[in-house]
Amino acid sequence: MFVDGRPDQLVRGVDLIGTPLSMFSNIAAAGDKPSVFTGVCGAESGWVPVTASSPTIFVSKIETQRRAQARDIAPILPSPKPEVVKENNPDDVIFAAMRSEQERNKAALVLPNGPKPYYISYTIARYRHFQMAASLGGLMLSNVSPWQMSGGTQVLLGDYQRNSDVQYQEQIAPAQLPSEVDYDVIRRGLWESSDMMYKYALGMMAQKMNYLQQNPLPSEEAALADMQPLPAVTRVQERPAAYKIDQGVLERLVTEVSAVFNEYKEIYNSSVAINGMEVDMYRLTTEGVQLKEPGGYVSVTVSAEVRGDDGSNLGDSFSLSLLNPAEIPSVEELKERVKAFAEGLMQLKAAPPVAEYYNGPILFEGGAVATILANNLLYRGGLIAARSLMPMGRGLADQFGQKIMDERLTVKNYTNKKEYNGTPLYGYYEVDGDGVTPEVEMVLVEKGVFKKMLNGRIPALKAPETTGSSRFIMSPQSPTLVTGTGTIHVQAEKGVAHEKMKKLLIKAAKAAGQSCAYIVRGISGSALVVYRVDLKDGKETRVRTTGFRMPELTKLLKLVAISSKEEVMNYLPNAYPASMIYPAGMIVDGMVIEKANPKTEKEPALKLPRQRD
Repeated sequence: MFVDGRPDQLVRGVDLIGTPLSMFSNIAAAGDKPSVFTGVCGAESGWVPVTASSPTIFVSKIETQRRAQARDIAPILPSPKPEVVKENNPDDVIFAAMRSEQERNKAALVLPNGPKPYYISYTIARYRHFQMAASLGGLMLSNVSPWQMSGGTQVLLGDYQRNSDVQYQEQIAPAQLPSEVDYDVIRRGLWESSDMMYKYALGMMAQKMNYLQQNPLPSEEAALADMQPLPAVTRVQERPAAYKIDQGVLERLVTEVSAVFNEYKEIYNSSVAINGMEVDMYRLTTEGVQLKEPGGYVSVTVSAEVRGDDGSNLGDSFSLSLLNPAEIPSVEELKERVKAFAEGLMQLKAAPPVAEYYNGPILFEGGAVATILANNLLYRGGLIAARSLMPMGRGLADQFGQKIMDERLTVKNYTNKKEYNGTPLYGYYEVDGDGVTPEVEMVLVEKGVFKKMLNGRIPALKAPETTGSSRFIMSPQSPTLVTGTGTIHVQAEKGVAHEKMKKLLIKAAKAAGQSCAYIVRGISGSALVVYRVDLKDGKETRVRTTGFRMPELTKLLKLVAISSKEEVMNYLPNAYPASMIYPAGMIVDGMVIEKANPKTEKEPALKLPRQRD
């Protein structure tokens, strides 16, 4: 407002400063017409609805300051103009929007005197998800979402030999996309994320060049390209089996199965939950790779807690990883599994803590073997290639060509096996997320010797070319690629009949001068499944541990015995489907179990409601 009578002028870039109390002390006048405001007010107790009434006030003195000037750079390209498209099929609309915006950005996304992108990729996830949960026969949650979309954009500057990627992983900018398949709105989301990613890549390219100038790479690493060129591929896959979400059926399943815990009054905080997602992944790159890969998952999770006899709070859980709701076991089968889980939790409640330090052989069985192998081998830097600008820590690359496991073990990766001994394998795929057809069988470890690493298109010293191992992450929060496995097969030569493994354990424990031995049958859940074995009669007693350390890879160099029996695990590492075929048991020597020191809790003042009867 101007004192000379000029018209009022709307301004921006001004902040009010000072406290409200100082402003109220300078009120000179108030109007006679109050106005009402209704909204929400936030405090430590949370957000609450409020209504306030106040007249117009005239304040004689108020403090203002100039707001800091924004440094945001305006979008390089104008927003895409609306167009009329003829395509009606969702696949065609999505690819048309991706292609139009990709061509426009490849040609013109450049700042004055700046570099143009040499590579752009768009990945879109179109998905719907569901979630049901129940406790003690009562439904707690049920939700089925409509179809939604999310996207990721990668923009690279430089060239294949040296580009702007500093992490040597597919870095993306998220694209905000509509729920409906709308050509214009999809283009707008990709336009915004392309602009964001280009500006980010400019900064990363400068940082990378400066780092390499200050820290020259060894000649062998410097000769490595940053990215492997790939040929154009078009592959649009359709879903092999319908992904049917029957909300009523799933609600009845979780309620009926959760009711099993009503039989166990000592167990509390029990729940049975099912969640899953149906997703179609779309990918288009400036190299001419055009892919659609349908996917999805279902997870069944059971969890519960119990108070131990010594006063400690104990909890456990188990889960099933599936690809389609049609694979969910029947209600009766799930009831049996939950009942066995509850019985195991009651055993854990009464299980004594480990009373003495142990250093000797341990027999790992079932899922415990799979967990040990996966944690020691199947990570980025292990059998999966990794690359970094800076020196890497934990990894197996330095042991390439050397013995890393027992010579009786060979590790292979399959991509063409759909089943193994009648069990479906989730690790089957024909083309990876870069459009590369992988070898159907690759030997990674041969008779204990490290021979080959899995890799995507980013060359590494010991894996200079892609093995077709770029897998779509089936996650709408991160629609991108990760280097991963197909079906890992850990084969044992000269394995021992599984029924003889326990006898060999007892023999090894006696030779080590131990008074007992231990069997570990589960590592992945909240509570370890550990049994103490009496060396005289072989009797097993469930025990609790607090100081157990998982065996490192060096412990697998010389195993006491390996089972000839094999088991299959289907799982979802990094949100992509994979499988592992592994020995059902192995005896590892030199394992330590510390004396347990359980944390006891004060008994609740009130008993659980179901314990008051």
